[in-house]
Amino acid sequence: MDGAGALQEVIHGERQLVLPDGVALQASCWRPRQGGPWPALLMRQPYGRPLASTMVYAHPAWYAAHGYLVVVQDVRGCGDSGGSFRLFANEARDGSCTMAWLRTQPECNGRIGCYGFSYQGLTQLLWDGPDGPDCTAPAMAGLSLQHHWCRDGRADWWVLGLAWALSWRQQPVSGAGTAGPTAASAKPFTAGIFLKRGGAFSSRRTPRITCCAGGRATGKHPWRLQDWMPCCGAPCS
Repeated sequence: MDGAGALQEVIHGERQLVLPDGVALQASCWRPRQGGPWPALLMRQPYGRPLASTMVYAHPAWYAAHGYLVVVQDVRGCGDSGGSFRLFANEARDGSCTMAWLRTQPECNGRIGCYGFSYQGLTQLLWDGPDGPDCTAPAMAGLSLQHHWCRDGRADWWVLGLAWALSWRQQPVSGAGTAGPTAASAKPFTAGIFLKRGGAFSSRRTPRITCCAGGRATGKHPWRLQDWMPCCGAPCS
C-alpha cells in the first residue's frame, strides 16, 4: 500500500482528560482503522495541538499508519485546554495523570513512548511518581534551564527567552482556540525591533508569565541586561 493509501486507513478523533483538580486537557488522537490495541506515542505541548511539531516531525497520521495510537495534548492553559499556563510548573503532575489515563484507554496496549523537542522534550522528562513512559525521544531539551538551556554560566540568554515569549504569545489563549497571531504581536519580529519593544509587549499581553529563560524582568526595560536578575526559583505566576 502506498503512503496515501496508508493514511486513508487512519482515524482521527478528539479526547478530553479531566484532571483531579477539575481542569480539562484536550488531545487529538490518531489510530489505525483496523486492529488494535496499539502502543501509544504521546506529545504534550503548549503551541496548539494542530501544529504537532510537524515542522520537524512527520504528521501524527504517519505514525498512526505505521501501527501507533498517537496522542497530541494541549498542556494546561494552552490551546483548548483549561487552567492557567505556568511555565513548566504543572507538567510533572499533569503529565503523570495523562500517562495513567492513556494506559487505560481501550485503544492503548499499555505501552507508551513520548516524542518531541524543546518544550515537548522537557514534558517527557518531568513526571510525578515512579511510573514513567516506556521510552522517550527528547530533543533540544534538558532538566535545568540554567545548565542545559538558557544560560552561559550565570548569564541568561535573554534574547532567546524574549523571542520565545513573543512567539508563544501568538498562540491561541486557553479555551479560545482561535486567538492566533495578531499584527501587534507579530510587529516586534517583522520590524526587527523585538529586542527593544518585545519585552514590554509580552508583559503587557501576558502578565502571568513573569519568568522566562531563568531570569526575571526587574525594571522598565526588560531588553536591557541590567534589568534582569537570576530567577528566584519560585514558580512563574
